[in-house]
Amino acid sequence: VSLLKAREGGYAFIWDSPVLDFAVQQPPCDTVHTVGRVFGQVGYGLGLQKSSPYGEELSMYILQLRESGFLDDLKTKWFKD
Repeated sequence: VSLLKAREGGYAFIWDSPVLDFAVQQPPCDTVHTVGRVFGQVGYGLGLQKSSPYGEELSMYILQLRESGFLDDLKTKWFKD
C-alpha cells in the first residue's frame, strides 16, 4: 500500500532498505526513488531449534557462501546500487 501511494505522488515512507532497493527497480521504476542514507542497519538471521544438529553445519555453509563472494553476487543481482 505504501509503495502504491508513493507511486501516485505526495507520499513518503520508511521501510527496510533491501525491500526498497528491490522495489524501486520494478516497473514503473521512474515513479519512486530512495533518498538520504540508511540510518539503521541490522542483519538477517535464521532460527533453529535449540541444540539443533544443523546449526554448526548451516553456519559453516553460510560462511563459505560469504567468503566465496556468492552472497555479494546475489546482492548485486537483486539489489543494484
